This record gives sequence, C-alpha cells and structure tokens, in this order.
Amino acid sequence: MGGAKALAEGKGYRLTAFVGEPVMGIYPAGHTLFLSLGWKPGASFDENMARMSWLQRGASVTALVLAGCLLLRGGVPRALAALAMVHLGLSLSWAWTTQTLMSDIPCHAWVFSAFLPWVTAGAGEW
Repeated sequence: MGGAKALAEGKGYRLTAFVGEPVMGIYPAGHTLFLSLGWKPGASFDENMARMSWLQRGASVTALVLAGCLLLRGGVPRALAALAMVHLGLSLSWAWTTQTLMSDIPCHAWVFSAFLPWVTAGAGEW
C-alpha cells in the first residue's frame, strides 16, 4: 500500500513508511502500480483501501475468467470448467493467494501459461 500511495502521489516507487523514504526494491512494481490507480491523494485511508480492494477483486475475477477460457480451450467440458471456476473462486486458497502472494498481476498469467503445454498438447481430448 505504501508503494501504491507513493506512486499515486508522484514520489516514485518508495517505502514511505521508512525514514528517508528509500527506493523500494524487494517487490516487482507491476502490482503496486496497478493498485496505485485506486489511491486518491487527500482521500481517507478507508476510502483508498476500499478502492484498492475493488481493484484487487477485479484482477482476481479476471484471472479466474482467463483460467476458465484456458480450460475451455483445452477441451474441458463447459459444465466441468464452470464447476472448476466456482470451486477455485470460492476456495480459501485462491483468496489467500490473490491477496497475499500476488506481488505482480502478470504472475497469474505466468502461472496459467505454465499449464499451456499440457492443455494444448491434447486439445479437445478430454
């Protein structure tokens, strides 16, 4: 959040909670840059958190839809793909992963693309 706030306020990718606001170098900037779209300087912390939370939820739903498309492209029956998306979307593991481990939005694209060789090798042979 601190990095998103710093980016939204034009301070760059910095750790604003530390003395001297050093440059942030531990996390990829993509997710922070994405969340900075929801930070409105001058708004209350709660308002900003609500906006960033909705952005995060939107990214999570988008990742679920892309995963469903990947399953359908691989020949998984529509009903089974829909069931898998409901199961994944409602699982605590998914919520925890998207809220905690998702340091960068493209991370999910890379994770899903890792399955492409297996999905496309037998496309239509479910």
